Amino acid sequence: MCTSATGDIIVMASAPAPRASRDASDDLDPWPDDDTSSLGYLWNVTKGREVRQPFVLPKWTTTLTPHLGASGTRYIAVTGLTGDVRVVDLVAGQLRDVGLPVDQQITPHGHLADDLCGVRWADRPSGPPLLVHGEYSRDNAGDLMPIAVWDPQHPEAASRHLPMLCRRILWTGPAPNGESLVAVSDEHGVALCHLPSCELIWRTPLPALVTSFALLPDFDMAVGTQQGVVLLRSRLSDDWRRRLGC
Repeated sequence: MCTSATGDIIVMASAPAPRASRDASDDLDPWPDDDTSSLGYLWNVTKGREVRQPFVLPKWTTTLTPHLGASGTRYIAVTGLTGDVRVVDLVAGQLRDVGLPVDQQITPHGHLADDLCGVRWADRPSGPPLLVHGEYSRDNAGDLMPIAVWDPQHPEAASRHLPMLCRRILWTGPAPNGESLVAVSDEHGVALCHLPSCELIWRTPLPALVTSFALLPDFDMAVGTQQGVVLLRSRLSDDWRRRLGC
């Protein structure tokens, strides 16, 4: 559920597309091995009507992640167990493919791609938000994956990538000057990156699985691990302090 730019309450739900035939096994297997797609239904609660005809979503759709902006929601990211990512543009009435091509996607009975990579929107000082998402495929080793950054302002341009493979997207938020940042974890610890340039700002090793992250005042950090919470004080270079307004 989200609020549109015009103030209307919008509900989006997904459901398997109608199939020509069903048998008893369909009720036992929620992800049947066929080409059944999911359909996305948009309903305007405020006006009591359907927004448009259903969208064709990724097979085995599992997450719908709206961008919750101060002026309402325009974009909704959609992910599926196959690893592909699409974005619904409520204003333009379009559905864009921003994830992996079909021949690189994993099967739904492998790793749960959306559970491992996550999808997050990142606001910036001006313009539409950035979409940060993992690219999970058969080639990923040890559950690590590339992290892609897609810009809806240039939807046809190729996504940029962070300079390392990651396990989780932990956090997105602003630097003191408002520029977008992202925190990610890998097998070694936690890293902070600058989203406009996809450059590494700072990283530190941690001897435990990192599960959450929060940026504190004065650029201190709180990192949640399986063994408890760790408080960190980053040592940014002088160049990054100038660039981020610290």
